[in-house]
Amino acid sequence: MSLFGPKYKDDDPKFLNLKKFYEAIGYLLSQDRFLSRKQVQVWVDKTQGTFDTLRVLKENDSLDHWCKTTKSNPQEINRYLGAFSTVWDSIKRHNEAFVQKHLVSDKEYLDSVLKADDPNIVLDDDQRQVVLNDEDYMLVIAGAGAGKTTTLEAKAKYLVDKQKVDPSRILVISFTRKATEELVDRFKRIGVPAKISTFHSIGNALIKSNEGKHNVKDSGFLFETLKTYLVDKMEDEGFMRKIMLFFASYLDMPLEEQKSIELYKKALANDDFSTMKSDLDDFKEALTKKKITIRSERVRSQQECEIANYLYINGIDYEYEPVYPYCLPGSQKPYTPDFRLTQGDRVVYLEHFGINEDGTNWRFNEEELAAYKKSIGDKIALHKKHGTELIYTYSSYSDGKCLIHHLKELLETNRFKLHQREPKVIYHEIAERAQDR
Repeated sequence: MSLFGPKYKDDDPKFLNLKKFYEAIGYLLSQDRFLSRKQVQVWVDKTQGTFDTLRVLKENDSLDHWCKTTKSNPQEINRYLGAFSTVWDSIKRHNEAFVQKHLVSDKEYLDSVLKADDPNIVLDDDQRQVVLNDEDYMLVIAGAGAGKTTTLEAKAKYLVDKQKVDPSRILVISFTRKATEELVDRFKRIGVPAKISTFHSIGNALIKSNEGKHNVKDSGFLFETLKTYLVDKMEDEGFMRKIMLFFASYLDMPLEEQKSIELYKKALANDDFSTMKSDLDDFKEALTKKKITIRSERVRSQQECEIANYLYINGIDYEYEPVYPYCLPGSQKPYTPDFRLTQGDRVVYLEHFGINEDGTNWRFNEEELAAYKKSIGDKIALHKKHGTELIYTYSSYSDGKCLIHHLKELLETNRFKLHQREPKVIYHEIAERAQDR
């Protein structure tokens, strides 16, 4: 009689996979070897549909009725279902037991696995577990000098000696040529002729094997490729928002000032990217850490950059540091206010004063602060004398509200109309000036 009753044969496709799965897993678990996920997954995939059908019947309390109707054996079906639902726990326990067993039974082998390279090398317990683990993918994280190269060497030797893997099917990839040369020498000493290469060399070999030949592109190829990509994505609004945020918040490479790569890394590590936001309204706030504007102007401070980008995003034309027609008293240099704003026929100058609204600033000593305040007074008086409109902002305000809040109020009070530019226009500006970035 069939396991599932007289109405079903053992080769009925509805149950054959479940039965085969049970038998296959039982066979695998009886083996003295590490079971990788791939070996088990093939049986899980074949059986998933049958398991889901029977599991639904069980959850709906219909399995017993179904078994009676089909004259199937409910105990056997429940046993199969239980094996399927706990298969990964069973595999995990099996593999843990395998490793612990072979840490003992293969101790003598593991003690001397690298004797041909260096008789003084003794693997620690963590290294031995890595060697015995035969999972499809395994990530091992270790610090400098912890023995990563030694572990790789022992792993390859174990695969050849114990798992009978063909050495020509082992590929070892390293980052540097120096590390690769060391690996080649060590693998020769243990008699494992595996393929050992740097990332660049293996990449080059793959390209040659697939294309026959390849050309090295000049230094401008990458830029032109990226520029074309950006232009082609002009109609993708979601991408447009993301790339604007990228240029606004991340692409601030101080390569001109920081010739040392270590200094550059330090500059990145000390930067604060917490203002990154995910939509265009917050995009304005994400510009506070920049000193290069959307229009690729290099400004003198982060707050001036914030002002410039706010003006641009909200459709107010401006010129950064224009030459004023008149000089400040006692100065031979041209006076250049921070911004000249234009809207229609109106021209208004905007100065951003780097002190607090209450006249204090921790960066200045008493003498410097007095000089700075005198300069502010001279500028205000100069504009009043020549009949030009001047508005101004401070680095911080007594009410605790941000610079942009006060800038918005100041512009609206002085009859400027704020019209936020379309995202496509802003994106186009960034794309056009991409080379400057």
